[in-house]
Amino acid sequence: MSEQSCDLTEYMGIKVEIHDPPTEEELFEEYAPALWIDEEKKILHEGTFAKYFRDANRLQYNNGLFYTQTGRETEEVISHDIWASIDNVGIGKNVEPLVKKLVGATKLASTVPSLQMSDDLIPFSNGDFYISKWEMHVDELSPVPYRLPVPLMFDIEDTPNFDKWLHDLFYPEDIKTVQEYLGYCLVQTTRAQKALFLIGEAGAGKSGMGAILESILGDADLNIPSTQEFMEDKFKLPELEHKLVLYDDDLDSAALTKTGLYKKLVTNSLTLMADRKFGQPFKFTPRVKLVACCNQMLSSVYDTSNGLFRRLLPIVVKPVATDFKRDTGFYDKLRAENRGIVQWALLGLRRLINNGWVLTESERSKNYMEQKQAIDNPLPDFMRSVFNFGEDLPGVPSADLMRVYEVWCRKNNCSAMRPRTVQLWLSDNSERYGISPSNHIPSGDKQVRGYKGLEIRKEWSMTGTVHLA
Repeated sequence: MSEQSCDLTEYMGIKVEIHDPPTEEELFEEYAPALWIDEEKKILHEGTFAKYFRDANRLQYNNGLFYTQTGRETEEVISHDIWASIDNVGIGKNVEPLVKKLVGATKLASTVPSLQMSDDLIPFSNGDFYISKWEMHVDELSPVPYRLPVPLMFDIEDTPNFDKWLHDLFYPEDIKTVQEYLGYCLVQTTRAQKALFLIGEAGAGKSGMGAILESILGDADLNIPSTQEFMEDKFKLPELEHKLVLYDDDLDSAALTKTGLYKKLVTNSLTLMADRKFGQPFKFTPRVKLVACCNQMLSSVYDTSNGLFRRLLPIVVKPVATDFKRDTGFYDKLRAENRGIVQWALLGLRRLINNGWVLTESERSKNYMEQKQAIDNPLPDFMRSVFNFGEDLPGVPSADLMRVYEVWCRKNNCSAMRPRTVQLWLSDNSERYGISPSNHIPSGDKQVRGYKGLEIRKEWSMTGTVHLA
């Protein structure tokens, strides 16, 4: 093992170590003495062969699937490689049953109880990168569920087309966010707890994000036709195993009817149970980032809670330039610059880690999110506009609260929610406003249900311009 100095280390502060793993020939020499039961009759010791084949190919077997240094592999390919191995040593009889037996022995020799990859590791095509040490181990290829199709190069790569895409599509203050999020997409963690949305008119170039993610993530990127359909189909969940990104190139404007799974995926650190169609249920921990391009932000039919909105990170892109000329091969040019894009993304990842996994958000993004939340859920604006708060205030009856709410909605041109929805929201957010439900709110000569700790402001009360009675 040796250290190597290069432009990359100076530019990004990466320590590089060159590893020399044992060659297949060296491993064969190690296992050869015990490989045969009878070499003349070409009778293999199946257990020894399975161990040799496992170590030579850095195999692991978990949940019915093989994994190699380059990622997931089919049993057909493993069978072919075993056939090629025994053919090389002169075994030509009863090949098919022998291969099946050796595949079974290799499964037993390679089985591991879990294949959840460390969130410390980024498996580039030319070695393993450890973010905790900021260290690249060249030619060290651990068995992994996936391996990125792009190498981490030592010389700094130019990215003229990617730079053009960035500056044509994004406002300068949002480019840092894009850089951090691309770096975030490289790692097996959901610590940043945000789903990314690129929002803007069609034809602006948002889909370049999909081409970039596909080129740097390979099989770890999952493109879907519809977020809504994916979230509502229980047999889709297993597809997220060992994926880094769930990407929707054209988010449907239809609102989600269920948000439980979506919120879990954005912030998940728990093991979930998944059902494969025609297969056995199994447990896994999704570590996927959710990225979507859309004309308008994700919304929900029923969930207007802060728990949903705090998980969403919008970036509003620039409008299409009047002199824009479409280049049908431009996304291929982006894909060709994936080596440089990865270097750029790693800088964003380092900044994100140093910032405690808190993503940079521009004022434009914050303002958009506030406006979106106000449209989908006007109750916070209603509370701020209509009430004074204080623990000594006598309170407001529920009936008066709902009457002034309906008046406020008419005045602000928004649809009033059902009384039950309003009551549930108030119950969930009572601590936020310092109010509490009570059955003893004075209303004339009666005691009724309502909330303590607030009062209706004069301009919205019976003595103001809007009358409740």
